[in-house]
Amino acid sequence: MIEGVFLGSVQPMSWKETQSLSVGRQDAGKVKIYSDIKLPVSREGGTTPGALVLWQNEKWELIDESVFQNDLINHYKYIGELRK
Repeated sequence: MIEGVFLGSVQPMSWKETQSLSVGRQDAGKVKIYSDIKLPVSREGGTTPGALVLWQNEKWELIDESVFQNDLINHYKYIGELRK
C-alpha cells in the first residue's frame, strides 16, 4: 500500500449529480475530489482498488476519473465513494 499526502479540493455532490453516475453504488455517499496528480482508481470488474482518500475522518475510495489537461489549469477530477 502506498501512502502519501496530496493537495486537493473535496466538494459535495448534488443528488442530481449522483443519479447521473454510471459507476458506484446508489446507496453510498459520494464526493468530487480535484487533484493535480494522477491517483489510482478502482475499475468495475478489476482487481486493483482505488486510492483511499481520508477526508473529515471518513475514507473515500476513488471510483471514477476525468482528465483535464488543457494547459490552462491541468487537473484530475475524481469521484470518491464512502467506505465504512
